[in-house]
Amino acid sequence: MQKQHFIAVQELNENEKRAAFMVEKILDVVLGPYGRMMGDFYVQHQMLTNTIVVGLALASKFYLKHKKLSTQPNLSVETAGGNEH
Repeated sequence: MQKQHFIAVQELNENEKRAAFMVEKILDVVLGPYGRMMGDFYVQHQMLTNTIVVGLALASKFYLKHKKLSTQPNLSVETAGGNEH
């Protein structure tokens, strides 16, 4: 069975083929064999993975409570004892 590539190499010109090959080799070196397995899993299950990611993002945005720090300075005015009329 032949390895699937992330980029359809048939549709690229010669310079693009070299660039695609170089990018794949860099990813193989940086991510190692587990990176290739994760990439292959992602390509095969894109719909499921993207649905989970978008669902988690929406859940964190709408359902989880985040504490927001106030950026407005404290505007309370305290009078000193010497300014009384």
